[in-house]
Amino acid sequence: MLGRSVALLLEQRLDPGATAAHVHRLAATTTVCAVAERAADLSSAERPGAVAPVRALFDEAAAVLDVLTPAEGRGSSAYRSAHAAVVRAWDLLDDAEGLHAIGHVAPDEVAAGLAQVDHLWRVVVGELLKLTPPPSLAVPQPRAARYSADALDTV
Repeated sequence: MLGRSVALLLEQRLDPGATAAHVHRLAATTTVCAVAERAADLSSAERPGAVAPVRALFDEAAAVLDVLTPAEGRGSSAYRSAHAAVVRAWDLLDDAEGLHAIGHVAPDEVAAGLAQVDHLWRVVVGELLKLTPPPSLAVPQPRAARYSADALDTV
């Protein structure tokens, strides 16, 4: 997560709107919902392939959360709840892959865990959308005249 945060900070230095674009891309994704809906139908061999993109989205969301939250805002209840949601989602994704289980994980347990992950995803994305600064609307200025009115009268 630290590497992703550093990459986002560097990207933000090059393009100030890059972080907002990441947040909007994360908010628009339907991957988490789709995996949660089909979780009961996944075989144990298909689960790691289905969980990996969801884990990557939570990794990126955690990095964006750290980039958007200033150091003095890390103690706020909104940041703590969003961070706790990310950590809880990582634990549920580990359980869905069977990392902490001995033997087979039942499809019903995986489906229930991924339904919670979908709910946690909405919590995290909601916080990211609140933290995203509004776009700056630059009002266009009229072009400066190339020639003065006096120069045109003398011709």
